[in-house]
Amino acid sequence: MKLLATVALAFAALSLSACGHSCKDTLCTPPCNGTAVAECNAECDRLEGVNGPSGCGGKFSDAVSCEAGLSDSDRCNSTITTCQSAANTYLGCVVDYCTAHASDPNCK
Repeated sequence: MKLLATVALAFAALSLSACGHSCKDTLCTPPCNGTAVAECNAECDRLEGVNGPSGCGGKFSDAVSCEAGLSDSDRCNSTITTCQSAANTYLGCVVDYCTAHASDPNCK
């Protein structure tokens, strides 16, 4: 379940499309912690791919929108917990879905 580990890392580090905020634009420009832009974009594609079947899209939108409201330095600072609640809510949703649907390619 590589996706779950990636999601957990992204949210733990506060490195996470709604109302004009896309995952790629919000989280990958610039990416945090030395993550390559291409790697970040690929993870956004995977996250967005799991949102439809999981029903977690609204929670994802909330987390990305929260992250979009932070400065780049705050978004990449693991001590800033402004968006942690939204991130944890999304993470819980994805974990529940991927635990029940381990064969979904977006959960690997």
